[in-house]
Parts: sequence; C-alpha cells; structure tokens
Amino acid sequence: MTISLARMLDLTEPIHERALEFALFLKPEHLVLSPGKGGRSVRSILVHVVDAEAYWVEGVIKGGAREAFDPADYPTGETVRDAWRRQRRSTRALLDELGEGGLARTRDARRIEGFQPTVEHILWHVLMHEAHHRGQAMLVARLVSGLDPPETGLL
Repeated sequence: MTISLARMLDLTEPIHERALEFALFLKPEHLVLSPGKGGRSVRSILVHVVDAEAYWVEGVIKGGAREAFDPADYPTGETVRDAWRRQRRSTRALLDELGEGGLARTRDARRIEGFQPTVEHILWHVLMHEAHHRGQAMLVARLVSGLDPPETGLL
C-alpha cells in the first residue's frame, strides 16, 4: 500500500496541532527554557520546524525568497502556532498546484552539492523532520514544566 503526501498531511496535521496547542498551556518561562547546556527550548524547536519547512518549500522547491524565522520573533505559543499554520497553508497550496507530475521534478538541494532530490522526496523529508522535532519539543516541555504532553504519534 502506498500513502500519498496529501494523505500523510491529513494524518499528521492534527497531531502537530495537538503539540502546538500543548505549547499554549506552558508558562512563558517554560516555553523559552532550555533543558540544559546546548539544549534548545520548546519555542526554538517549534520555530525551527517552521523555518525548515519554509526553507524547503519556499526556497528550494519554489525557488523564491523565504522568511527567516527567529525564535525571538515568536514570544508566545500562539505566535508559533500561527506561523506554522501560515507555512502549512503554503505547503498545502503547493502540493495542490503540483499534481503528481510536479512531484517528480528535481530540485537542487543547495546545501548538498550534486544532490537533486525530487519534490516528493523533499516534502517527505519535511514531514519526517517535523515528526522528529515534535518529539523533541514534547520531551523538552515535559522536562522544563513537569507536565505530561499529549500523545503525538499517528495512533
């Protein structure tokens, strides 16, 4: 069985929304607190996810300018959530515009000389990257706040 990117977005968006909604319950100091030396805060991790999606979608796939996301510009869980929603709408619109043929196009990965992944490969990477960091953000939230985060797996 093959699962489409659109279907995977349908499955994962509510999960990521749950994680973002949990961030709204954190005290402001917990949102920005690092769990230890070299660790990133919940806010930094979640903003990184948005920034990476913008890099791949707006910069690499669309080939245009993209907004750079600095965690300091997103002081609350609401601002992080809103930034993610804006970027995800752009990603969804791109997927709708591309169709199946557009997914097979290749792009220069910029950071990896000579590597030209397909648009489909890039978008799958975006989803896997999001899942990886969503787990990190929930672990950091638990460590700094003592609260139990929501389930963020597919099941």
